[in-house]
Amino acid sequence: MRRLLGMVLLLSSQAFACPDLSGFYKNCQSTSPEGTSQSNVQIEQNVSNNIFQFIIRSTDSQTGDQSVEKYLADGKTRVSTLKDPDNGTVIKTQTMAACTNQSLNVKLYVTIDGEALASVDVKVTKQNGQLVQVFRGENMGEPVSETVTCY
Repeated sequence: MRRLLGMVLLLSSQAFACPDLSGFYKNCQSTSPEGTSQSNVQIEQNVSNNIFQFIIRSTDSQTGDQSVEKYLADGKTRVSTLKDPDNGTVIKTQTMAACTNQSLNVKLYVTIDGEALASVDVKVTKQNGQLVQVFRGENMGEPVSETVTCY
């Protein structure tokens, strides 16, 4: 019985570690050494089998470019591999997402034909009603340092 109670408490504490990030954020400002930009961000969030699922959609306000990222915040590394049929180039992406200290933390590692391309850590939090995304790491040998704040 104690073991069962311990497992329930562990699973419950994992579920409560994720913040409520869901919502539509119309005014997101990105600041990095390269400059500033604006975007809209929509986050859908749900729980299935005690695992938080996040879908983050971003739209660049100036270009209209869109991106969609999906994360399962269970601490497990997920690997996807794509091979270009024209030239045989292999792109491998490893992603791990987990919630700690009321933030969604994502680690992303990308290789092309086995050579490191990018290694980036992302921390997403909600502070005083503002969504804050902090990106740190390296991309193509260059440092990545970007903060996106949504009002």
